[in-house]
Amino acid sequence: MELNLNKSDFQVIGMRRSGHHAIIHWLIPNLGCEVYFSNNCHITKNKQITTNHKANINIPENAHRLVNFEDKLLTLIETIIRGKRILVLRDPFNCIASRICKRLDNKRPLTPRCLKFDMNLWYQYAMEFTGKTNYLGGCVKINYNKWFVDKEYRNQIADKFGGLKKDLKSKVCTFSSFDGKKYQDRAEEMQVLHRWKQIKHPLFQKVLANKKLRELSNSIFGDVLK
Repeated sequence: MELNLNKSDFQVIGMRRSGHHAIIHWLIPNLGCEVYFSNNCHITKNKQITTNHKANINIPENAHRLVNFEDKLLTLIETIIRGKRILVLRDPFNCIASRICKRLDNKRPLTPRCLKFDMNLWYQYAMEFTGKTNYLGGCVKINYNKWFVDKEYRNQIADKFGGLKKDLKSKVCTFSSFDGKKYQDRAEEMQVLHRWKQIKHPLFQKVLANKKLRELSNSIFGDVLK
């Protein structure tokens, strides 16, 4: 189903397993306006936004949409109408560890090609996050690792959306690749910053050893592998 977006709508951009759904669920009840969420939207060759969900196709005139784009190249997102954009970034090692866990749970093969895609996509998002590229324009950038542990940081992000009520992070828990819904309403107890320790697959060792990835990650998140 095709969606008509405008410049007042919210666009969340993130890799799968980046924690962006937790941030979306934190945002929606507190934006100070009526918001309709469409998950995992797609961009057609004609630059139209589509969703597989029939709900929220037609919304009230004064309401806003919030859509998220998962694993999309930023060069593609650059081509669509620019709304209120939010870029979410999680460190590559915990993000990719969660993606590996999800693949294996779904009985999908883990190949060097998969991990190369993951690393290249993360690197593209990180280059945008650090301002070395500017595909998304003046977007709000959210460091997931810091958002998860730092209440003051969450309040700083909240201030950028005026009208957002303060901290509700501890009430948020969407499905985890590792824990399922075990920590519903207790998200702060999840070990989301240590997922990399739980993956023993030999291909993942090449991710951990990637010098280029680690240097860029360290510049944003500090050394998460120590």
